[in-house]
Amino acid sequence: MNPRKQIQTRMDEFLRCRLAEDHPGPCPQRLYERPSITISRQAGARGLEVAAKLVDYLTQFDETAEHGWAMFDQSLLAKVIENRQLPPCTREYLTPVVSPQPAHEIVQEFQRLPTDQWTLFHHSANAIRCLCRLGNVIILGRGGNFLTQDLPNVLHVRLVGDPDQRSRVVAAESDLAEDKAGEYRESLDVARAKYVKRHLNREIDDSAAYHLTINVSRLNPSTTSRIIGDSVIEWAGERILPMSA
Repeated sequence: MNPRKQIQTRMDEFLRCRLAEDHPGPCPQRLYERPSITISRQAGARGLEVAAKLVDYLTQFDETAEHGWAMFDQSLLAKVIENRQLPPCTREYLTPVVSPQPAHEIVQEFQRLPTDQWTLFHHSANAIRCLCRLGNVIILGRGGNFLTQDLPNVLHVRLVGDPDQRSRVVAAESDLAEDKAGEYRESLDVARAKYVKRHLNREIDDSAAYHLTINVSRLNPSTTSRIIGDSVIEWAGERILPMSA
């Protein structure tokens, strides 16, 4: 099975198990909220590879995750939305707490709209918040950290790296000459920054928006995934977040 198919199969299995729990109602067997992770990355920072390895690591070592972990990127979020695989989230469950952050004002504004007026961004934002509250999920990109800044169970990670090294990764992934790959890498970084600025009025490189920023030029994807995995397990254990009634 190719890696992409494996990720999707894991996602489908995860959602089947979690939806069977009839979440988001309170669970008497569980006294804490499951953690989730958002990963923001520069182009060529091996975000997908890190996220896939992180799913494997947490599924193996996070003893509190009864059904393991799953990863969602742009294409998988679109699949979840299209196939209506989201749990039955209520507006009360998803509405952000009062916060001065511009992103939360945007979330509150779109959630007041009838769903038949939602754009693709609105559906994506709703899915990200819903999945993060579900717990044991990794959201790759799409401004996930800004959309969930108010959710206490979400840990935010930013992957950065040396531009030349990232260009070589992009060249290998896209089958481009290295000089062309550098231009393409820059265009991807600009597009991601513009997406966050346009929809959430935030700066993607704002270091204060992340719990961890990791230079992947100094660490391989396996080590990076273990650092993130160990961090979220320890962080969640320290918090022991009580379930909201």
